[in-house]
Amino acid sequence: MSRIGKQPIAVPAGVKVDLNGQHITITGKKGTLERDIITEIEAHVEDNGISVPNPL
Repeated sequence: MSRIGKQPIAVPAGVKVDLNGQHITITGKKGTLERDIITEIEAHVEDNGISVPNPL
């Protein structure tokens, strides 16, 4: 995996991220985005971003 792929995804101020199992909901001033993450990917919501650890 590249070094960029190991960095957390920054979440701007005013954006709310909810992770419920494999379902992620992102809400901001322009609307809401909902997606299901495939089971092979494990994501974690932290204070300032979303991290996707390397499974290896």
